[in-house]
Amino acid sequence: MSIYNSKDILELFLKNGWTKKTQNGSHLKIFKQGYGIVIIPMHNKDLKKGMIQDFIKKYGLK
Repeated sequence: MSIYNSKDILELFLKNGWTKKTQNGSHLKIFKQGYGIVIIPMHNKDLKKGMIQDFIKKYGLK
């Protein structure tokens, strides 16, 4: 598993058909029909391995 930061994960979601909705502080809401809203922390550091694995598994990111 590669190390991802918030921008990498956001790019992965967008490539998989998700759209940006709103941002409140350092958290961005994204949306895809059939999945609903997901909140991504937009911090300037790497995301934890468990969060990345959870996103990939739950939302079928490729």
